Amino acid sequence: MKTCLRTVAAAFLSVLFVEQAIAQALRFSNHRDVAIPDYATVRIGPFYSTVKFSQSAGYRWTRTRGAGTDFLFNNERGRIKKDGSEFPLISRLDFRNYLIISRNADVDVSISAVYAYYPLDTQEDELDVNLIEEGITANLSTAFRLNPYLVGTLYDRFSYRTDYIDTRGWSDEFGGSEYERLENTVGVDLDWLLARNKNLGASLFRTDVIPQDDEFEDQERVTYGEGLIYQQEILPGLIAGAGTTFYQNDYKSSEREDTDIQDYSFFLNFSRDAAGRLRLTRATSVSLAAGYARGAVAGRRRDPTREEVEEREEEPETITGSVELETLMRRDLTQTIRYGRAMRTGFSSNFEVTDTYRYELDWRGDLVSARAYSQLTEVDPSNRDETDYSDWTSGLTVTYPLVNRPYITLNASTRYSVRDNSARGITVVTEPEQENDYETWDSRIGTSFGIARDISFTTYVQHIERFSDYEDLQYERDIFAAYFTYSHQF
Repeated sequence: MKTCLRTVAAAFLSVLFVEQAIAQALRFSNHRDVAIPDYATVRIGPFYSTVKFSQSAGYRWTRTRGAGTDFLFNNERGRIKKDGSEFPLISRLDFRNYLIISRNADVDVSISAVYAYYPLDTQEDELDVNLIEEGITANLSTAFRLNPYLVGTLYDRFSYRTDYIDTRGWSDEFGGSEYERLENTVGVDLDWLLARNKNLGASLFRTDVIPQDDEFEDQERVTYGEGLIYQQEILPGLIAGAGTTFYQNDYKSSEREDTDIQDYSFFLNFSRDAAGRLRLTRATSVSLAAGYARGAVAGRRRDPTREEVEEREEEPETITGSVELETLMRRDLTQTIRYGRAMRTGFSSNFEVTDTYRYELDWRGDLVSARAYSQLTEVDPSNRDETDYSDWTSGLTVTYPLVNRPYITLNASTRYSVRDNSARGITVVTEPEQENDYETWDSRIGTSFGIARDISFTTYVQHIERFSDYEDLQYERDIFAAYFTYSHQF
């Protein structure tokens, strides 16, 4: 499954602390040093950059049945006005820029500009500057050392990105709404090495989220977060400790309640391998984490146009944690089993408790590779006027060599997902996607290879279908594409 929507950073602050806690080293040693980036190809004094230009030209054929959905290409969605043949011309310019300000401070900025032209007018022409998945990103940070045992990092991280999401806030590239937003996080991480094997860490941050469309005005918020963690290496590879995190969501919408989440965690990890996991046998390793989370409603913003405002108490609490078993079944075959339980800020509800079960089988041969996976996520929203729901996704990806020289491979993938909504006695549901179940099947097969140093050829066939008893959720699309791409890195 493709990467899901990047959720609110504050909602997963507790997970961040758990993962830091079970790493092999104390967090004190994780502070980075300013260094020249490996990707840099252009240098002007303290400024480093990579500039890449690409131009693609080729043929695309589409056929759509049912309600239809927008077409997604390079994370840019455009409405296909009519089916049939097209000869798209797509120009792209990527910038990756890095500036060293001082021995301890730097700036990292990434941006992309794309222009797409459709000569047969099957789709509207597009010009945008944040079509890459990450959008426009910038990271300004500076490290400081108050003394040899007290170090910190002050940072400001900015992003302007677009995702395509369903009404629950999860990624839905085959039917979701365009969620364009600006995010900025400013914060500080501080670590005090109490002794060679003891570390006390603290973190403070503020995140601003500003949606660019009125459809998502209820997502505009300011989040404040505070965290504290203690780590002690009892024996080589044996790290124990405790952590606590707090964050507060201040929503701008008068229809959205402000919320708080508290998270407490305890950890004990005995690691013998590079990934920081407890090795049970020569072939099996395990990762463990446990904690407790509690949410609270800080209060509903009062709307002066409303005569009465419903007041209610809502304080969900749950045990959180995860366990992951990874087994090397053969030199080229790995099996992974994982379970995790967490509380997060809901996209439309105040809180959501999620249970995730995942199984994965990864085979990496000398030439052929394949990955099969199945994942079930069950979600319990705290708001009683929303339905419980679950997502089950299974898929398979295969890379198979057709010709060794020149190296041409066949890339195939198929994914089937099911959204199941539980009515839970609710009689009124405002969103059809929250009332009706649906399944999505996406299959693609194709190949890509270089025909010259700067020119590559790509072709693929893709079938997308969504099944549902609700007519407006049904659609089917077939795509065939073949195109040449010229790329040059300056």
